[in-house]
Amino acid sequence: MANEDVHLPKFNTTPYFKKIPHSIYFYYIGPKDVYTYNKIRHYYYAGHKDQPLDHIDKVRQEVKLLIANAQVPNESIQVPPPIGENWKYVVWDRISWVVFAFYPHITAQPDILVNRSFGGTENHSFFDATHEVVDGYDVIFCVNHMKRNAAYDEIGNSGKEVQYFHFDLITNPALNWPGKSQYPDSGGTNMGPPVPPP
Repeated sequence: MANEDVHLPKFNTTPYFKKIPHSIYFYYIGPKDVYTYNKIRHYYYAGHKDQPLDHIDKVRQEVKLLIANAQVPNESIQVPPPIGENWKYVVWDRISWVVFAFYPHITAQPDILVNRSFGGTENHSFFDATHEVVDGYDVIFCVNHMKRNAAYDEIGNSGKEVQYFHFDLITNPALNWPGKSQYPDSGGTNMGPPVPPP
């Protein structure tokens, strides 16, 4: 099966996609600094075991708080704290929401998430992508369903498994950061087996 479009609606639609995320991997793409690089920070929001993020409205409310948190100048008092910067060590090990928020002077195209094969991995995990404006930020939402193949088996069912993914980030102006070309992409690693909700 070919690489699947991240915009396809899969969330809670078939027996293969019934597991509900409880967490968010949140990416804040900020303005360029004095070195002309955009600062990208990522955060992990663990959520609550008894409060699944089963509707975009719930996720949107949490994202508003995450945006406000990312704007706190002193990162040492941010809650949750950043877990990485500039796409370093981006590892996903939960069925979760994956959210990108772009500083207001950065306009993201609605079809920003164009998932590309990387290292032979085709996309069968990332779906339900939507584009919204939240508190003046262009925000892209999608769900990482942690699937390993076209049969939608969970990653890790046959032992520990790693799959690498890249998303093209198409923005105006184009993003830039150390070690990346002007036409950027972001990437991460799905590492199985998926961890249950917190």
